[in-house]
Amino acid sequence: MSLEVRDISFRYPCGRELYRGLSLSVEPGERVALTAPSGRGKTTLCRLLAGYLEPSVGRVLADGEPVRPVARLRGEASPVQLLP
Repeated sequence: MSLEVRDISFRYPCGRELYRGLSLSVEPGERVALTAPSGRGKTTLCRLLAGYLEPSVGRVLADGEPVRPVARLRGEASPVQLLP
């Protein structure tokens, strides 16, 4: 499965902006490691990728289809899973 993030931005309800125009692509079989100090948004990015959060702007796609946070609320399985 390919995973693509297109120009996402994310803002917390308090107004703090975390990402602006972030794009990335992960091809089938590719592994990606996120490293940064605590509080820099690694977990938030993973939540966006898995559909637990929705970007303020932009899209998250799995095999070309949107990863939809609303589907999680309805109990539908997401193609991207978050393993804490």
